[in-house]
Amino acid sequence: MYTVPPPRVTFNLVDLQNPAGPVRIDPRTYTLKRFRSVSLSREFRCAHIRAGDLKVFFEDNPHLRGQNLGFLYLENMFVKNPVGVRRVRQGRVTILFTGNDFFEFTSEFCGAQETGKVALP
Repeated sequence: MYTVPPPRVTFNLVDLQNPAGPVRIDPRTYTLKRFRSVSLSREFRCAHIRAGDLKVFFEDNPHLRGQNLGFLYLENMFVKNPVGVRRVRQGRVTILFTGNDFFEFTSEFCGAQETGKVALP
């Protein structure tokens, strides 16, 4: 019988503006209240983040509009050498604003990519 650890997906928000490298944004400065319920605790871990979910995130966090961001999803994974559990990237979403109310995004999960464009109200 084989077992695997529960994935326990976590979310990190990073600022992609810094040319020296992405900087993690303090979780106390944004809310995931509505976004978490539709995107973080998803049953289908390989499903891409939808444009509507991203709109919800920016409705709840208007101070982040216009900022290029990365959403990193990390999960526990069993590794064989050495045997143990390691946090690995399960997926990511890259958001690039082309105006204050318009952005393009790339959602990458389980080796597949989806892109889209979103206009914020």
